[in-house]
Amino acid sequence: MERIIVILDFIGKDCALDHQAIRNRNFAARIYPEFPSEEEIALVAARIGSNEIDFAAYEFGQPPRHFAPQPVGLVLDALFENSPYGLLIHFSGHDLWIWAPEDHEYLVVFGDTNLVRAIERSDIFSYSFAEYLGSGVLSQATVTHLRGVASSYTIG
Repeated sequence: MERIIVILDFIGKDCALDHQAIRNRNFAARIYPEFPSEEEIALVAARIGSNEIDFAAYEFGQPPRHFAPQPVGLVLDALFENSPYGLLIHFSGHDLWIWAPEDHEYLVVFGDTNLVRAIERSDIFSYSFAEYLGSGVLSQATVTHLRGVASSYTIG
């Protein structure tokens, strides 16, 4: 039951990641472009030594659907079957999460400062958010919106 409470603490009623909840726990956060690939999720798990992943899928107006911890290789299909929804991915046994909202424009890696920095240094997510915003493929309105999102989720 404690794990569910912790998961729910991060997601607001609007099905958005609560940056203040991250700050309140003295966690760090980094934002990266687009939805995480299966390979990226597996690489994050390997980098921090997590053998299992649990996650919750969020759809606006619906209660979250929680998925129990499973070995990394087995949970990847379930993650992508639920990719139309906002996903809060937790690396079991570690204070590290990935928030992947349903619009797939960005993802946020957050949790223990040392783990977030290790992921940042690993180059698993090699395409920077600044490069994404400057790529020329996004409308100016989207770039402006995403700059605001980035300022909320770049913590620590």
